Amino acid sequence: MKYIVAGNWKMHLTHSEVLNLALELKESLIEQSRKIDIFVFPPTIFLKDVQDVLFGSLIKTGVQNMYFQDEGAYTGETSPLMLKSINCSLALIGHSERREYFKEDDEMLRYKLLACKKWDILPILCIGERLEERESGKTEDILASQITKALDKTEMERLVIAYEPVWAIGTGKTATPRQAQEAHAFIKKLVKHIMEKDVPVLYGGSVKVENAKELAREKDIDGFLIGGASLHKESFVKIVNEFIRMKNL
Repeated sequence: MKYIVAGNWKMHLTHSEVLNLALELKESLIEQSRKIDIFVFPPTIFLKDVQDVLFGSLIKTGVQNMYFQDEGAYTGETSPLMLKSINCSLALIGHSERREYFKEDDEMLRYKLLACKKWDILPILCIGERLEERESGKTEDILASQITKALDKTEMERLVIAYEPVWAIGTGKTATPRQAQEAHAFIKKLVKHIMEKDVPVLYGGSVKVENAKELAREKDIDGFLIGGASLHKESFVKIVNEFIRMKNL
């Protein structure tokens, strides 16, 4: 199982800024990309252009969101068939912002996982609890519910999980390394029970240069899903380097 550091660029950057960032990362992460998997998730409108810039490198490009139908009258959506036609085989599924702002539920995410399986797209399934759920001691219940409902009858062969404590994203609050480790250990145990195999579990709760070192020390944190800090070459490269150093790779 290879470690993963991924950057989710969300709805940021113009066309020229995206291409400049992709080129900077291509030039800066040559050695690092031989040691760990490095993924970037640009805005969908720029996906093919970023692929072209990164051609010849080991950095992989994925989509931030994917619908589960192959084609049809679904205005504004992107299908797995479309993604495969441009050789895109990575997708974020169920990011906390998709769940909150676009009301994606676990049943829809299950359909998306099935579509990923059908088209051989590696899904990064995002899960996580809200602040009130954390404070009321329901973290494990929420994580278990999200995992079991999404994986119900999917028989997934390939999967990555990203743990995103919703209360630690853009709020100024941060999960302690111990809190993150406890959640990751629980997730890995449950997913292994369901899938009968180990899967990578990434941490995605406001990872920054300042907290990357301590988080990377934890044994069940297999990588990062980075938001804001991935929009700048300097901070993203520093986090990648810190992760590699702390894992003794």
